[in-house]
Amino acid sequence: MNEKLLTIRPPGPADAVGLGLAWRAILREQLSGAVDEAYWESFTEEDSIEFWHKRLADRGGRRIAVATQSHRIVGLALLEPAPGDDHGYGQPARNVELRAIGVLSGLTIDTALSRLYDYVLPDPVPAQCWVYRINMSLRRFLRTRGFGLDGLSAIDEATGLEISRMVR
Repeated sequence: MNEKLLTIRPPGPADAVGLGLAWRAILREQLSGAVDEAYWESFTEEDSIEFWHKRLADRGGRRIAVATQSHRIVGLALLEPAPGDDHGYGQPARNVELRAIGVLSGLTIDTALSRLYDYVLPDPVPAQCWVYRINMSLRRFLRTRGFGLDGLSAIDEATGLEISRMVR
């Protein structure tokens, strides 16, 4: 895919379906071979669409960006207030969390991710992000933006994979 045709914009209410389908496809690519098919049966397209529909209906301090090509969502980023219990792991390290960021394969990851990242987190404010340990490309990308592992890791109950918190 050609990044010159990539548009970064805020999503509208009608983008929930495109966001849900894109997010599930991005996760499927990122977790390819690491998660069994039972996970994908439990995390349906409808679940993913509902996740995004709720966030679009109540923006509540969130910054959301979509990357589109030919009117199709091919990437996304979500910055939101960190949950008070930090997903069940206690006090969050930062007040805001980069909850989701990704692009479909075929895009130059650093270019597309950079544009999405800059849209939702343009200033070097303190933030946190939970990242699958196997997602080395995202971990490298975040390190170039000043994030580092803070020592907190856990097993994601849904996937059974190790996740680590990165902060800056």
